[in-house]
Amino acid sequence: MKPFTRRLIKKEVENSYIYIGLTRARDFPGPDVEFTIIIDGKEFKTRTYDWHCACRCPNPVHTHRCIDISGFVHLLPGEHPMVTIQKVSEGVYELEPAGGVG
Repeated sequence: MKPFTRRLIKKEVENSYIYIGLTRARDFPGPDVEFTIIIDGKEFKTRTYDWHCACRCPNPVHTHRCIDISGFVHLLPGEHPMVTIQKVSEGVYELEPAGGVG
């Protein structure tokens, strides 16, 4: 897996998720499958989840995929942190916020 990098929007931080989109979904475990995220040497259990929405008019119903970050969102610095996620091994990923842990 190539590293996944994203600058989070305020809504993601406030609602404790990282939007990964369906194009990168195959790089992460499927919905509701528990996996580990390592941040600054600490391990956190999390999962991805899908939700159906109608935010695009041409495609009335479609799916978004996200990572639940409720267990460690407090470690991310600022309102719009840039994060990079890399796969370490099967079911284990490392998240590095740009500028370090908040």
